[in-house]
Amino acid sequence: MFRIKDSLNFAAAVSNSLSGNDQVFIGFCNYLDGRIIEKEINGLSINDSTNEQGNLIIGGPGMAKRTNQMIGNGIDLMFLKDNKYQIQSEFRFVWTIKKQFFDMHEYLDIDCKEAIQYCEEIK
Repeated sequence: MFRIKDSLNFAAAVSNSLSGNDQVFIGFCNYLDGRIIEKEINGLSINDSTNEQGNLIIGGPGMAKRTNQMIGNGIDLMFLKDNKYQIQSEFRFVWTIKKQFFDMHEYLDIDCKEAIQYCEEIK
């Protein structure tokens, strides 16, 4: 077991060793009663997703804009955890990868000796 002493530099070291790394997000988890995030979207209307004839257009520009407002970039979902785990006070690291590097396996082994200096072993 190990403890990360310097989370920013640890995250940067791992980022530098990941092929195709795009961004890194770090922070404490948000604990809620359930895994649903509620957001208020002002002025949401069925007209946002219809054409001039009143037909529903799935994936049109209006729907894409409103969908982005509703779900955002998904970062808040990556840090969401059920209240029953609040005692853990979990701190997470999330690295995103550019699309051309998406063809990955279920796991990724990373050789990042540079990150060791930002950690200490717990015995």
